[in-house]
Amino acid sequence: MENQDVILHKFKEGSIQRLICLYKDGIDTDICLDKIDDDLFEMYCNGVPRDILQNCRDDIYAGYREHIEMYGILHIFERMHDIPRIKEKLGFVYALLSTDGLVKIGRALNPKARIRGISTHTGRTFVQAYISPPVDDYKKLERTLHQTFAGCRKMGEWFDISIDTVVSEIKTLIPQAQLSLK
Repeated sequence: MENQDVILHKFKEGSIQRLICLYKDGIDTDICLDKIDDDLFEMYCNGVPRDILQNCRDDIYAGYREHIEMYGILHIFERMHDIPRIKEKLGFVYALLSTDGLVKIGRALNPKARIRGISTHTGRTFVQAYISPPVDDYKKLERTLHQTFAGCRKMGEWFDISIDTVVSEIKTLIPQAQLSLK
């Protein structure tokens, strides 16, 4: 059986290569970055220490950034850096309360499909879901929420916080938001 360091190294290398291939194919790398965060959270749930996984995530982002800098395409990596970019479409911010009490705060262009994908991939059941109305700066809104609740972060986009607190904050930022129960 491979040790944890070897498994994490293979995961890092594979993740960087997936991101590069997606970029070359013209696919939104945010989808892959969300999947990487979900995979890291699963490792956290299986006992890998948070600091090790955070370092792994940082290494993935740094490796991808290094590659795109070599090719002069830094503009694509706006998720990690606040680099201005033309807005593509309106998007949504969502909050999901899982049966274990953790809340996932994320963003998506198609939130219902994203939520189904998260449930399928992680095997988690969600007891409550909130989807914002369409938002111009949905990526910025998600970053703001992650920064606001950073002290409650368990791993990636998963937080040990009340969904009501998250919804309240979003409603403060987007007054027209409405709660939807799944």
